[in-house]
Amino acid sequence: MEKFSLKITVLFVFLFILRDLNAQTKLYLDQNGKKITLREFKKRCNSSYLYNCLSFKKDSIVFSQIFYKHQFGKISPQENEQVRKLINKDSDFAIELNQIIVIKKHDNLLSY
Repeated sequence: MEKFSLKITVLFVFLFILRDLNAQTKLYLDQNGKKITLREFKKRCNSSYLYNCLSFKKDSIVFSQIFYKHQFGKISPQENEQVRKLINKDSDFAIELNQIIVIKKHDNLLSY
């Protein structure tokens, strides 16, 4: 009788764990927050020099989202002038108007 109750207990524990694993909904999002397929998510995550892929859990949903490792953009002429003046003031070298400024920011959570 004890073996039977042990088997029943193990079966219930197994079913309880299995229920929790299957209850999670997985949602795959691209860098713009739009839903994509698992295949597309894996394809982009394999391109690790372009994207960071993160997964996080909220309640019964597992979010897997793609983020760009690098962001490119342009700033206004006024912001450009302010950045040039600040760099010229705080550094030992001058930046000419025809030179390109590249700013690299390290995020502690995503940097390597």
